[in-house]
Amino acid sequence: MTNEQVGAGGQDGAAERREQDAWQGRAAIVARRIVQDFRPRRVLHLGCGGGLLVSELRALGVEAYGRDASAEAVAAAGEEVRPFLSVAPESAPLGERHDLIVCAGVAERLPEDEAAALVASLCQHGGDVIFASTDEDYAEPAHQNVQPLAYWQELFAQNGFYPLLRDAPDYVVPRALCFRKVTRRLKVAVFSKERAEWAVVRLRLLDPLRELERQGRLELTFVSAFDQGFDVEALLEADLFVVQREFADRRVGAEVLEAARVLGKPVVFEIDDLLTNLPRHNPLWSYCTKITPDLLEAAARADFVTASTQPLVEELDAQVPGVQEKAHVCRNVVNTRIWGAGFKE
Repeated sequence: MTNEQVGAGGQDGAAERREQDAWQGRAAIVARRIVQDFRPRRVLHLGCGGGLLVSELRALGVEAYGRDASAEAVAAAGEEVRPFLSVAPESAPLGERHDLIVCAGVAERLPEDEAAALVASLCQHGGDVIFASTDEDYAEPAHQNVQPLAYWQELFAQNGFYPLLRDAPDYVVPRALCFRKVTRRLKVAVFSKERAEWAVVRLRLLDPLRELERQGRLELTFVSAFDQGFDVEALLEADLFVVQREFADRRVGAEVLEAARVLGKPVVFEIDDLLTNLPRHNPLWSYCTKITPDLLEAAARADFVTASTQPLVEELDAQVPGVQEKAHVCRNVVNTRIWGAGFKE
């Protein structure tokens, strides 16, 4: 992600002019969507370049301001918007509070400590934060801290902000997310055909979620197919249902999945093996063949799908078109921050 779609602050010459021209055709559309989706009264655009988005937002009645590290970019802004723009380093304090802060193509320009401070300041001064940062543009000399999305999500989580995954504002820039403060702990209900002490459910779900629970970031309820009963009230209060693998077998989890639909609970379908296309010589072939329609239906109807590898996501998408758009890859790895570092081969 670069600033080419949000003002190209800090760049100069012909390249900047081309990027400004490309953005100018979209700024009005983006401004209208922001007003429609967020209804903000006051907006700050970090990395605003020539202030095109600020100008369009102000035309819609929003009290919008912009800030950029490039004095040249701000000086090139139109006379009508220039009084609402300022020049300051990316790491400078943000000052007043805003209903919405747009920050795209900025954070990767800062060293790690300053990037963390920027995220903390965004959370302190913004009601909502539209954020994007490149995870691949290492060649740009100005990029000091190119990181995967999970890195930035963790920084926001440390400040109590979490992404709104259902309504990502990718009309601003591709892969942009909106982060919003969560004022209470997320309640997560996990359903599995395994016992709590079994390896896969612990590795992929229970221990990571328990670590977040220890940090006070969520409340976990676990239901195994082996349980004789469970806390119905806790499930009714859950914000999110996670259904692991074979629990989607209609003979096991049909009532839970139907309850999630009736109650309007978002559902995550978790799978780490291609159980829907096992080779015939596999000992579980017969069983998995019988439940494959149920697994594919769960993948199709779930709000999100988590899988262990990208090839697994692609295989599922070939069977259920659309899975890839809502899938997230969570690799099978031992997280030493959770289990410690004393493992030996």
